[in-house]
Amino acid sequence: MRLEHADWVRFWREQRASLPWALLMLWLAAGVRLTLTTGASSVGLLDDAVFVGGFVALVQLFELWPRGVRVALVLWWGLLAILAVLADAIHYKYFGTFVNADDIFLTEEVGALGTSVKSLITPGVLIAGVGVPLVLLGWSVRTTWHLRRRRLSPLLLTWPVLAWAASLGHATLAHGQSGPAYNNPVALVLREVSEAVFGGKGVAELVEEISAGAPAFVAWPGNAYREHTRPDFPLLRVPVAPTRHATTPRNVVLILMESVRAYETGLAYEGPIQVTPNLKQLAQSAIEAPNFYAVGHQTVRGEGAVLCSMLSDVGGAPTYVRHPEVRTPCLPEILQDQGYSTYWISGFRSTYFNKKEFLTRHGVAHIDDMSQVPRRMLKTPIVGWGPSDVDIFSHAIDVLRHERKPFFAEIMTLSNHHPFSHNYGIAQPDAARDVHQDPMYRDYLRGIHYTDYAIGKFFEMAAHEPWFDNTLFIITGDHGAHAYPRGVDRQSTPARMNEMFFRVPFLMLLPERKHQRLDAVTSQVDIAPTVLDLLGVRASNAFMGVSMLAQLAPEQRVAFFATTNEWSVRQGDDYCYPIGTDCVVGGVPRCAPGQHANASGHACFSARGDLLDPATEFPGRTQTVPDSVSRNMLDRGDRLARASRFLVSDNRLFPLLP
Repeated sequence: MRLEHADWVRFWREQRASLPWALLMLWLAAGVRLTLTTGASSVGLLDDAVFVGGFVALVQLFELWPRGVRVALVLWWGLLAILAVLADAIHYKYFGTFVNADDIFLTEEVGALGTSVKSLITPGVLIAGVGVPLVLLGWSVRTTWHLRRRRLSPLLLTWPVLAWAASLGHATLAHGQSGPAYNNPVALVLREVSEAVFGGKGVAELVEEISAGAPAFVAWPGNAYREHTRPDFPLLRVPVAPTRHATTPRNVVLILMESVRAYETGLAYEGPIQVTPNLKQLAQSAIEAPNFYAVGHQTVRGEGAVLCSMLSDVGGAPTYVRHPEVRTPCLPEILQDQGYSTYWISGFRSTYFNKKEFLTRHGVAHIDDMSQVPRRMLKTPIVGWGPSDVDIFSHAIDVLRHERKPFFAEIMTLSNHHPFSHNYGIAQPDAARDVHQDPMYRDYLRGIHYTDYAIGKFFEMAAHEPWFDNTLFIITGDHGAHAYPRGVDRQSTPARMNEMFFRVPFLMLLPERKHQRLDAVTSQVDIAPTVLDLLGVRASNAFMGVSMLAQLAPEQRVAFFATTNEWSVRQGDDYCYPIGTDCVVGGVPRCAPGQHANASGHACFSARGDLLDPATEFPGRTQTVPDSVSRNMLDRGDRLARASRFLVSDNRLFPLLP
């Protein structure tokens, strides 16, 4: 069919009916882009074009239907788009990531997040995210109602073809980048669904790469374990010698602190803000690791790493929720096989994020949550989401006092949970009185200080227990928080913010060991193998970490940490962080004279000094790493990201041994 000039004129006139709908989609896309912390790239704007063009094509196809059906479809898809973008805005403010396709598994947790979500819905969010979009949607519905039914025409395929072409262009330019600056959140979810349906580079290729010796995970040093004994389970380690049983097995108490970062403790960087005097005092006789990282941005992800030496699932829902049946020996199960009683003690409900199902499948015999702490037993008021940290520690002492076997006990704090604006009932630290700081950050400091206060009370009580002198204590944080001190700007120092969020404190206390500082790069996946190393326990495992006490060269150790949208990797003094540019003006890595920042998924650089220290931003302290180092680190990070997803989803961590 030949298209005359009049046909084109008539077609473009008809596009005016789609104007309010197009404005709605543009408003939603612009709203997401303006709230990003990593800025916008040309690739991200192209993905926004896919989102706008695709939804405009959708509403134009609706014009082929009768009026009533057409209006209903426009209203439905409009409300769905508004809700999706609003959910993404709130999710991003809370987690620093976009919603992903697997978040459908987490919808039942929305109620538990009520207080945090409520604090994020401000009048500005309601006006920009709800009010204006609803006005534009109403205009679009009105226009659609008065539009005459359209006939199918080749010109109607213009928008779908343009959207399809832009989508191909985005896929080519993004090279698999899932960071916010490179993607429209709605388009990202649609691509994830497409990948799940049609498949992608997955487990078979990954198993082959790891089995062939591709550098991803750290090999266990020495001759304690045999590796690569099963080609289809590339991470399987089998001990060469049996466990060396101790005369008196040592107890293990693991304290996992909610939202406590290293920055505010002074345990990693002796900065101006320190609000944890009890942790500082404990560190004087502890093994401390100043370069220690959380692997994810949610408690359940960090807990999986600590207990099972298993990386967080990059690009999907937490393993606890998505794959609770995954076969992998975790620390509680291994110790249970050695005759230990195993406990999980927390101030919130054990069903949150499917914890109870996962933990009971992986060796935790006794679950004590808020339901086991009657209100009549509470000595202090409820703080935030549940019983105070002081009461939970007191309850843990009561529970463990009656245990006659060696025990492993994880105690999770809760009082320092977003939105942090709780009544802690103790004097606030001096740093929290600084009126120049953001109010949420001042509340965050109060919360960290209270958790530290509760830990001090716990050790006062535990010191009088008969099991105290035969117990290994481990204290660490689960993840950071998106609350930052004055002077840390999201646009100028993205690498430093990344460092602040994921770097958490780590202390390990044993009565017979003096203070020791482990400067090596380590993370939560290294805790389980370290505990087994100290206890003299050897067991078959599929750990993704290695003992922190093992003698390894700096380049052999790697810390991998991620959100659901983007991952980071550190190896010695080399970093590859997803900051959206290859250099930063006035930040890390600093642009050299005459150098202009270019869009980049990851910036790979070396830093002489601590990234938590602002002095590291000065010229000469950071530099771009050679291309060969950058490629190796990015390849390693990509392999770790895929391993966290495909080996777990395909149940390729550990075999069902006879």
